[in-house]
Order: sequence, then structure tokens, then C-alpha cells
Amino acid sequence: MLNTNHLIYQIKMKIRDFLIYHNNPLSLIDFSPQHKFLIKQRPLNLIVHVGADTGQESFFYELLSAEKVYWIEPDPRSFAKLERRLLRHSKSNQVAVNALLSSQSNQELKLNLFTLSGANSVYELKEIRKNRNKSKPTGETMNFFTKTLSQVIKENKIDLWSCQKSLLVIDVQGHELHVLRGLLDQHLKRFNFVMCEVSKIEIYKGSATYEEIEKYLFERGFSIVFEGNRRAYDDVIFRNKLTHE
Repeated sequence: MLNTNHLIYQIKMKIRDFLIYHNNPLSLIDFSPQHKFLIKQRPLNLIVHVGADTGQESFFYELLSAEKVYWIEPDPRSFAKLERRLLRHSKSNQVAVNALLSSQSNQELKLNLFTLSGANSVYELKEIRKNRNKSKPTGETMNFFTKTLSQVIKENKIDLWSCQKSLLVIDVQGHELHVLRGLLDQHLKRFNFVMCEVSKIEIYKGSATYEEIEKYLFERGFSIVFEGNRRAYDDVIFRNKLTHE
């Protein structure tokens, strides 16, 4: 059943990519609330996406007028698919970086693998999901030596200074706060927006809470401008107040 669902998902993604590439003719796609918010912020010239999976938003980022997109993904299986996907782009320069990010460099971390790679996490699931369509742990793991986001920015010469408007996306299944802690303030403050997926209940054991992420960004000059309303988890978008005075 999962393979059938995955095939249907792939077909839907191809249709969605085609429509977005052609600027959503007749408004056929009804975007999610957070994506509608981002569309209003165009142009977003530079986007850094941590937890890329296979780059499902790559054509959407072109709709945001992105000129440069950096995708960061540890799982080599997803990364191979990400690289193939990025070959299809001509409107923007999109770069794939194979790394597991955390608050410190050269820290050995275990990544727990799930039936759907987008659910991979350094944390264990708090309770097994009974819904057969939900991603479940496979019992397999991969070990990585971590990098920090600031390290990736330096190694890839990501230019946070000359772009007009920038967005940082973090979607790493409960590890968001550690990714933020691995970002020097001088780099964090160059982003106009930060979009994090936050859990409002403990889905993964020991993962960051919504309150911890909110407090961390508030203390560094960001305020909430969009908050999803799903009960368990959703995206929250923070705006850098210093860039919007």
C-alpha cells in the first residue's frame, strides 16, 4: 500500500511542479497558508533549506524568485534523488550539500531511518504510529559526523550579505534548535525570515519544544509573523525585526 501511495505522491508532485514552473496558471494550486505568506514576501533571492529530503519545494522556491538555493540533506539515498531533481532547474542556481547539521562540528550522531525519508530523525519516535499511511521507523540507523550551519555557510561561500532578501528553512524532525545553535549570530542576523517546523506535542523523544525555539529566536531579534494551527506540528515563520524597522 505504501508503494502505491508513493507512486500517487510522485505523480501529484510532477503535476504540481509543472504548474508552478508555469506560474500556477488559473490559480490551479491552492497553496498552504505558510506558502501563501511566503509568496507575499517575494522576491526571496536566497534560500537555505536544512532538511532537504528530495527537494520537493525546489520549483516553489523559483516561484518565490529565488536566485540561489542551498539544500542540506544527510541521508545519501535522499541526497541522490535531490541531486537528480536539481538538474531540472534552469531559472535558479540550486546547490545540494550532503551533511548532518547540529550545534557542534565533528559530533558523532545517529540518524534513525523511517519508511518515508522525510521523517528521518536523530531522535526516536515517542510512540509507534498506528495509521498505516504514516511513516514508521525501519529499525535502521546511519552514523554521521556533524557540521554546523555556519561551517556549511563558510565552506560553500554562501553570500548572506549582498542578497536583497533571504529565507532560512529548518525541517529536521525535532533537531531544529540544535541547528540554530550551530549558526553564529552574525550569520543568523543576515536572514530576513526563518521558517521552522515546530512540534506542539512531543512526537520525538527529547526533541526541542516550540517554546524553546521561540525563546531562542526572540532573544536574537526575531518575531513570529506566521503560525500554523495544526495541533501536533506545523510551520512557524519568524521575521528579523532589524531588517523591518
